[in-house]
Amino acid sequence: MSFFELSSPDYETDEELEAHNPIRLSCEYFIPSVQCEICGAWASSDRIRKNFESSVLKTFRGIKFLSLSDWKVASLDWASELGVSTARITPGAELGKPQAELLSVNIDDFLHPMPGQILMTKKVAAVLEEGNASGVELYPLSPVWGKKVKNVDYDPPILWELVVKGVGWRKGVDEKSIEACDLCGRTIFPQAPILIDQDRWDGSDIFNIDKNPNRVFVTDRIAELIESYGFRNYRLRSVG
Repeated sequence: MSFFELSSPDYETDEELEAHNPIRLSCEYFIPSVQCEICGAWASSDRIRKNFESSVLKTFRGIKFLSLSDWKVASLDWASELGVSTARITPGAELGKPQAELLSVNIDDFLHPMPGQILMTKKVAAVLEEGNASGVELYPLSPVWGKKVKNVDYDPPILWELVVKGVGWRKGVDEKSIEACDLCGRTIFPQAPILIDQDRWDGSDIFNIDKNPNRVFVTDRIAELIESYGFRNYRLRSVG
C-alpha cells in the first residue's frame, strides 16, 4: 500500500494562486475560542459541517473567547445542543455551511480556499462517489457570484467540500507528542517524517493524520482514480 498527500499545486505567485482559486468562504458561526493561562487566546482550524437548525446556531454567532474553566463546562452543553460528540467540540471550530462567493466564471476541478480545505466540482465529486471512496463525506455548497463577475446569465455551479472522516497517524507520533499544553490540550503538528503507520490507519481511502484537519491523504487507488481523469488544480505527493 502506498499513500499520497492531496493538496494544492505550488503556485509561483499570489496572482496565480488567486486565479486558480477564485473563491471566498466566510463563516458566521463558531464554537467559542479559549483563553488559556499558558497559551493565551487560540482557536483550532476544525470545521463541523452539518445542516444545523438556525435556532441552534444563533447562540454561536460571531467569534467569542471564554476562560478555560468556563469553556470546559460549557463544551458539554454545546455538544448536546449541536448533536455531536464531545470530541468534535474544539475551540474556534466553524459550524455549519459557509457562505461561498465565486470571483470568476473560470472554475478549475479542484479549489483550495485555505490550506487543507479542498472543494471540487460536481464532476470530481461524482468520480469519488462512483469510486466508493471511503473516509469522506461530500458537503454541498451553493455559491453566489461576486460583485466583480459581470454579465453572467446562469447560476453558479454547486461545489462540494471534501469533509474528511478517515483517521491515520505518522510513525513515531501519538496523542502525547501532539499535545502542546497540558492545561488546555492545544495540539500541534510536530516535525516528523510523513511515514504512515499502517497499524494505526483506519483503512480509509481518504484520511487526515495526527488529528490535523489541514493535511489530507489518499490511498494509491484514489490517487490513480483522480489522475486518470486529468483533473486540474491539485497536487498528489507520494509519502511513505
